[in-house]
Amino acid sequence: MGSLLVAAAIDLGDGSWCGGADVALRGRIANSLGLGQGGPVGSARVDCGLLFTRAALRDAPPPRLGARKPPWTPHRGADGAYVLFAGELHDRDAILANLPERPAGQGDDAIYAAALTQFGDDCDRRLSGRYAAIAYYPDEHRLRLARSALAAPPLHLWRDSGRIVAASTSRAAIAAGASDRVDRTQMADALYLNFGDSRRGWFRDIERVATGEVVHLDRSGLSRRRFWDIFSLPEVRFAKDADYVEAVETAMAHGSRETLRGFGKVATELSGGLDSQAVASFALDALPPDSPLKAYCWVPQEGFEALDWPNAHGNEAANAEAFAAMHPRIDLELVDTGSAPLSDEEDKLFLLAGLAPMGAGNLHWGHEILRRASRTGCDVVLDGDFGNSGSAMTV
Repeated sequence: MGSLLVAAAIDLGDGSWCGGADVALRGRIANSLGLGQGGPVGSARVDCGLLFTRAALRDAPPPRLGARKPPWTPHRGADGAYVLFAGELHDRDAILANLPERPAGQGDDAIYAAALTQFGDDCDRRLSGRYAAIAYYPDEHRLRLARSALAAPPLHLWRDSGRIVAASTSRAAIAAGASDRVDRTQMADALYLNFGDSRRGWFRDIERVATGEVVHLDRSGLSRRRFWDIFSLPEVRFAKDADYVEAVETAMAHGSRETLRGFGKVATELSGGLDSQAVASFALDALPPDSPLKAYCWVPQEGFEALDWPNAHGNEAANAEAFAAMHPRIDLELVDTGSAPLSDEEDKLFLLAGLAPMGAGNLHWGHEILRRASRTGCDVVLDGDFGNSGSAMTV
């Protein structure tokens, strides 16, 4: 896997900004990345730039009393680029098989750097994963930013003349000098559930890199290019209905195996819908035959009153229990959040992410599920969130 968070502060001007004119800049950005749970923040000074990374908690080395944190060195590819990589690559074996030489490292940053060297600007179209990548070419005074197709960790961008900050969180840019003024247009759009502008951020001066997009920055300016667009994909046509079913089952089975690789104890969110139940079903197939699957289903709080809406299910416990009865390896736990408000943990989310989440009223039970899974030793929790725009809305 890659990092939890990454950031780069690059001076495409005279080099004085990152070279020492602001001696506290490195500390401010590092501190901004250190909030919340995660591994230690690593930072490095390179020619006209400062680079930062934070490992996910599961990948962080165990603390040792009295031990000093070892220095971090960013990975540098054969093409001269320093590569920062947040998220994870999928189908690593297939990616490695298409590279002429083994990457100079085991991490996803090394694999991405090798793919970038081999395939150039076309590399993201050849990769599968959920990631955000920063490549800095100091010899060319050039920065390349990319986010994977469909879904990816965030990647924010602040530009102030020749000063550039690209980071997983907007607070890193604010720590570097960006304004924290909220973008009122983004706020208004969010109130109307209008999220059509994938490049607009929550702060007036901080942009976003869109999913499926590559952004280039150099001394001449900025350019953007979409390398993936769902509306540009070729149509898929099979001879029989059964062929479509087989293709989906093959893709789901492969995706489940890849997702679970490297994890020990698996849990899943389970609703009464098709999406999460499909995920749970394929997860059972991917796990060892005697391995149980912990499943959490949220149930309404005390005082819940069902709305008289056709085909609405305010309490999905019955369907979840029926699914568990079909699969004895499912260990189902119903999750009642008790007196927790709908705004549970929102202040922390605003602080860490710098945004107002879509569907915030659903997050309180998600937080409780994650807390319970963590207490039982689970190191990954699956969900079926993509089903809301796929099978659950179309079947």
